[in-house]
Amino acid sequence: MEGSLNAKHGIKFIEFNARFGDPESLNILNAIETPFKELFENIQNQTLSNENCTFKKINTFTVYIVTPTYAISSSKEPMKFTLNRENIEKQGVKIYFASTKQNEGNNYESVGNSRLFAAVTTDTSMEEAKKRVYKALERKYRFKFAL
Repeated sequence: MEGSLNAKHGIKFIEFNARFGDPESLNILNAIETPFKELFENIQNQTLSNENCTFKKINTFTVYIVTPTYAISSSKEPMKFTLNRENIEKQGVKIYFASTKQNEGNNYESVGNSRLFAAVTTDTSMEEAKKRVYKALERKYRFKFAL
């Protein structure tokens, strides 16, 4: 269909195999205005429509923190890191953990060689959303890797 890739004609699909936890899904889930339960009820009842599935008029921005060898090689050794989740979330950035386990307090370690966590925020400006995420993750203040 001509123009179907142009956003002014509406997004047709992002990715058929997007899973919860994927960056595509995290952006969508943070922009949905309709309560999640209603979405699934409408899907089940085959009544999902533009009228009962609405999105906030915002931009979402997601940054994934991954192990240093993610998608390059396998590593058997867990990567240990410190993350002050509470401090980051106070700045309007949500943290979604992936292949990570919490040890004690703000100490975590990787489980396998994959994505560790996503940092997601929203804003009316994409540039401001991007700045907020990176500022919240600044190493010298809140995020420290210990290999």
